[in-house]
Amino acid sequence: MEARETPVCRCGHDKHHHDVSPAAQYSFLGWFLTLMGISARPRAIKFVCRRCDEVVETTVDPKMIAETRLWG
Repeated sequence: MEARETPVCRCGHDKHHHDVSPAAQYSFLGWFLTLMGISARPRAIKFVCRRCDEVVETTVDPKMIAETRLWG
């Protein structure tokens, strides 16, 4: 069996599919700053399929976190 290069959920969607959304994970300080209206950098990003609610991929790579659009 051949290994896939890009992880997919059980629906077959990868992190670039329109049904997969990024979800930021913040530290306690990050959540506090966000609640105060200050932008904070997430410590990780989970890519979650909106159809099956499965986590497709999780990243802590600072470059990928900076390049990922979380809202709008």
